[in-house]
Amino acid sequence: MDKPSYRKFQSMLDEGFSRLKKRDFVKAVAVYNRLDDAYELLSDIDREKIKTKFERFFRELELYMRVNEAFKASREGDLSKLKDELEIIHDLSFELEDIVEIDRPVFDYVKEKYKYLLDLYNFKASIKMFNGYIASARTKLDNNNIDDAKKMYSRAVIVYHKIVDKLSYEKRLECYNTMKKLFVDISAKGLFVKENINVKRIPEIKKLKKKNNAKIKVKSLKISAMNADKKKSKTRKAKEIEIRKPKRKMDSIRALIKKGNIEDAERLL
Repeated sequence: MDKPSYRKFQSMLDEGFSRLKKRDFVKAVAVYNRLDDAYELLSDIDREKIKTKFERFFRELELYMRVNEAFKASREGDLSKLKDELEIIHDLSFELEDIVEIDRPVFDYVKEKYKYLLDLYNFKASIKMFNGYIASARTKLDNNNIDDAKKMYSRAVIVYHKIVDKLSYEKRLECYNTMKKLFVDISAKGLFVKENINVKRIPEIKKLKKKNNAKIKVKSLKISAMNADKKKSKTRKAKEIEIRKPKRKMDSIRALIKKGNIEDAERLL
């Protein structure tokens, strides 16, 4: 690259500020790359004269670049990087805010994006915090640490109410159902612990059920046998009664008449 004149360098620098003002940040970055190479070729005197203006251009451009990196981190779900970028944006903005020469439209643009990204970070961080409290409550509940499980549950509820208005209907319903199930489980586990009920007793109850079933089965067999005996006895009695049953009166009379026992037949009339 040929050694640039001070006037040419200043012209390129003005173009860079113009690009920033128009929010044409891609071309502003291209201008900066040319300026960075040319700056080293300036004389010491020229560099000293243009140094402050050139550094201000770099700081304003860096603000845009940091905002761009913050958006990238947000899309990738990298909350740690997003937090770091937001801190850098905050510090750069604080340094540049009192500079009279700064281009206000550019600065206002960065502040607007910073606020948006900060809200986005707080929202995503709150979602992560909510999930963390729920998971922690589950772990403590599994270890029968009811009091700490209640504390984690309470913190999850507080976080939920802070972000509920920003949640979609589906996500809101999902979080609500998660909290509801956790509350029911904590309440139920609390009763078990309070009454000293050991869940391990359940297998013993199953064994008792099997024994009871066996006894019931035997009883049912005995009852069946008894019923069978009763039926047999009823049948025998019925036969005995049928044998001793007297003949009908008219049949007896006819039989006596056939035999010629008229007198006996008359007595039956």
